[in-house]
Amino acid sequence: MEKRLEDILDIRAHAEECARSDAFYIEAGETRRNIVRGRLVPDFPLRDEEHIRVWSEVLSPYTGIDPYELGCIYRTFLVRMDEEEERAKASPEEAVIYLACRLCGRREIKVEERDPEKLAAICASMAAGTHKEYVRHISFCVYGRGTVIEGDANRWRRLCWCGRSPCPWHGVPTPNQPEWYDRFDPRLWPWVGVVPGSEWNPIKGT
Repeated sequence: MEKRLEDILDIRAHAEECARSDAFYIEAGETRRNIVRGRLVPDFPLRDEEHIRVWSEVLSPYTGIDPYELGCIYRTFLVRMDEEEERAKASPEEAVIYLACRLCGRREIKVEERDPEKLAAICASMAAGTHKEYVRHISFCVYGRGTVIEGDANRWRRLCWCGRSPCPWHGVPTPNQPEWYDRFDPRLWPWVGVVPGSEWNPIKGT
């Protein structure tokens, strides 16, 4: 079986970081509901019962909730996340071009095209049009069927349904790189999750 982030990261350290960084969600008095909403939990899924136990034991003194109950609440959170992913996989594809223009402001233009190379060509054509001097930014996004494709006139890439890269929830364990240190402290994240295919693909001729 392939290694998961939960198999190679320090669960206890991440649980302690959750208690520190999300302390507000304990003080707010709705700890159980906040956990189900994704607060006070690691940014990567815990599927192993032993890892859930470690997280529960760390959070229990902070929350005043019994570790067993915390484990049950966490499993409810997992079910919610899995259901959201299934809905994302079943959602229809939609494509949008985002245009920032000095004349018309910011606009979202829905288009029928789904192919990233052709969408990049549309962006390039719009950027080089009659009013090109007014175009500040143009990009596209295709979302649905459990994935997100983003790009512009020069490049595109494919992401997971939540649109992050790296993504600790859906990515494959990959050694942390300096360009990610601002988001993933290497002391806590020696490994991060990178979605296969999320590297930028340059458009030929650009």
